[in-house]
Amino acid sequence: MTSITRISSRIIGPKDDLCPGDIEETILSYLPLQDLQAMSLVSPGSPVVVGHLRGRVTRLLAALGLDPIQILDIMRETGAIISGSFALEIVNPGSCTPRDLNLYCGLGKGERVGALLGALQGIEPKQRCSADSTLPPSHVLNIDHPYRIDFTIRPRTHLLFHNTVLMNCVTGHEVICFYPQLTRDYVGLQNLRSVRSGTHDPEWVQRWDCLGYSVASNCGEQHQDHVYWSAQPSHGSCHHEYRNTSDALSARVAFTYDAPISDDSVPVLCWRLGFDLQGYNVTLQNSPAVFLFTADWSSERMKREAARDGAVIWNTYTAPLLADKLTIDPRLWKRCFP
Repeated sequence: MTSITRISSRIIGPKDDLCPGDIEETILSYLPLQDLQAMSLVSPGSPVVVGHLRGRVTRLLAALGLDPIQILDIMRETGAIISGSFALEIVNPGSCTPRDLNLYCGLGKGERVGALLGALQGIEPKQRCSADSTLPPSHVLNIDHPYRIDFTIRPRTHLLFHNTVLMNCVTGHEVICFYPQLTRDYVGLQNLRSVRSGTHDPEWVQRWDCLGYSVASNCGEQHQDHVYWSAQPSHGSCHHEYRNTSDALSARVAFTYDAPISDDSVPVLCWRLGFDLQGYNVTLQNSPAVFLFTADWSSERMKREAARDGAVIWNTYTAPLLADKLTIDPRLWKRCFP
């Protein structure tokens, strides 16, 4: 990567206008900066990387019939993020063709995001109610575009996607990939028993196969030494691993120079993927877990009995309770950001 930085500095030279922008972009397309993992290894704040990634985000937004400046301003104001196929295409260019845009926002922010977007030219607001009455409705905005793209606002966490290939996001300042090495290699892990039922059917898995991705139902297909009990784990590629949104295993690259260094108002979320563990005569089901980062979360996660209980709902996560005031409703606990 040092050679990339050296080459890019020679391209740009001592003056910013030494190399025209179109020629610079053409040269960059030949450099190994395609996936976010590679870009994250270049010197932080490199003008070449910042400009290249900003262009990648704005061009894809424009291709969907949107004004990139307006959309990014709304995201910065509200804290909304883009995930789904759009973020995957930014993280791993050429891997898919986005036909919709999914925004994820904090609890209580959906109305504000919908109002700001609905005021933009060419966007036609409506509301689509969830089939599950326990979930908040999604706001759907149709974009005035030949493809009539749906622009959906979802007030829930993006860490409950049905596999790790989609666990990426674009904020108003940066792009984040939570499983960068796997995604770079076109490999994913299923997140079993996730929010949406039926997403692990063979038909859905086959769709990922058609895109070139190999999505495994168990990380044991990739390695035998699991993070939970091994001294030499495969960090960042294990079903058993507890992760958090600020750990060093994620790849994150800023595309603005005014990105906040830290924001204490944004909660750090921890998660573990859902997976099945085959025992001698029984299959242990481990449900996905998403919870708030706390000072004692590391000691809680070491309770293997709890970790292997498929009904684990972490008490540190803000969630509505059932009538008995003791049990967290499994239909509600994972619906929103804290």
